[in-house]
Amino acid sequence: MTVGFKGDFALIFDMDGVLVDNHAFHLQAWVEFCRRYNIEITAEEFNSSMFGGSNRDLLERVFKRTLTDREIVSLADEKEELYRHLHASTIHSIAGVKEFIVKAREAGIAIALATAAPRANLDFMLDNTGMRGLFDVMTDDSQVTRGKPDPEIYLKTAKKLGYSPEKCIVFEDSVTGINAAQSAGMKVIGVATSLTKEALNHTWIQINNFCEITLEDLLK
Repeated sequence: MTVGFKGDFALIFDMDGVLVDNHAFHLQAWVEFCRRYNIEITAEEFNSSMFGGSNRDLLERVFKRTLTDREIVSLADEKEELYRHLHASTIHSIAGVKEFIVKAREAGIAIALATAAPRANLDFMLDNTGMRGLFDVMTDDSQVTRGKPDPEIYLKTAKKLGYSPEKCIVFEDSVTGINAAQSAGMKVIGVATSLTKEALNHTWIQINNFCEITLEDLLK
């Protein structure tokens, strides 16, 4: 029987790099997308200057101009459809994450998902990993106006859960996402899928996957 934690804290999970290890597929999608428009971008450029940003920010950086809302929607849809096509045959959840979330739910802990990705990507992940129904609250890019590192997405998610920020623990893999959660006043556990544990040493705890952490660790 799992020890009850009800009301002690809430858990908020980023999606990309936390629930699924998909950084390489997003990178491949960006490279192929840019090639369609005769724009050269390397993996190194993406990792150093683009990783973790919103589609609006990234697209305007790639095209080097201000884009209309219609252009943002059309180009983002194109890039994300390409990502889903590339990842569809191999997508799976990160080791231990489903079991960890199920145990947390059994213990009475509130669970949320907060992602800068569009709803189509969120549905793609939920339907292909068997994780639909595991989250009490979900926030995607359509529900925020400012991308990470702005804390808006985490503050809105905490409000939906009915928890104060200091009672929320966030699982994140990117520097921009970590900065967003920490700016919101939340504890952050760094998931070392896209970056090394050393690069995440400014977080509270660092893990490679969810086989390395228990609910009891969160009480320390």
